[in-house]
Amino acid sequence: MIRPHLLFAVICSFLGLSVTALSARADSHLDIDYAELQPLATESMLLDITRVGERLVAVGERGHVVFSNDGLSWEQAEVVPTRSTLTSVVSVGDRLWASGHDAVIITSGDGGNTWSRQHFEPERQQAVMDMYFSDGQNGVAIGSYGLYLVTADGGQTWQDATVDEENDFHLNSMIRFPDGRRMIAGEAGYSYRSFDDGQTWEPMELPYAGSMWGAIPFSGDCVIFFGLRGHAMESCDFGTTWFELETGTQASHIHLRLWQLFGSL
Repeated sequence: MIRPHLLFAVICSFLGLSVTALSARADSHLDIDYAELQPLATESMLLDITRVGERLVAVGERGHVVFSNDGLSWEQAEVVPTRSTLTSVVSVGDRLWASGHDAVIITSGDGGNTWSRQHFEPERQQAVMDMYFSDGQNGVAIGSYGLYLVTADGGQTWQDATVDEENDFHLNSMIRFPDGRRMIAGEAGYSYRSFDDGQTWEPMELPYAGSMWGAIPFSGDCVIFFGLRGHAMESCDFGTTWFELETGTQASHIHLRLWQLFGSL
């Protein structure tokens, strides 16, 4: 007599379906749209990348998550519970979080092979632009129109908070110094700093009133903000004074995120 679980495996094999794929389809009653497996996913628009162990994991449009163990050959993750564009991916230890449009936040504990959804609010029409986890439990997600979410349980629940009650400009990138000070690069000249690990925030006055896309800490207390029309600026006193850097271009410096990842600064 064939045991039920063996019969199930035989049927899957006969139909050419993996158990993983069937598991994803089984969640359809939860109103989760999984990212489609596409042969050119590794060549699609990818917006952020991180390391988990020796593996590189990148995310991008249509919920695509791709990973590589050598940086040369890439493959698409099979179980990703979103089709929203993913804009950010971070790791702490062996745990990954990715986030993006529709305020979606997903997580993986197996190096990015499979993911589960933790947060999703498409009705808000806000996108998570960046995340920061100080440890495996405490994290922050920031984004468009002043989006600011915090978690103290590894992302199982997220609570609304605020940086600026009077403005709702986009919050694009967050960094944290070892002593708990934090900085946020934001839209339209609105960038912020916190002396108490994100409990309270105050605006910073930058020499350029345009949008800043990212922030990169380097060399002790020094930080570079970069953004619209090739603007980049440096501060070594936690945002009290800033110096414009000559970049020789008017292109936005999104590529500086990769410099940070691979240690070129």
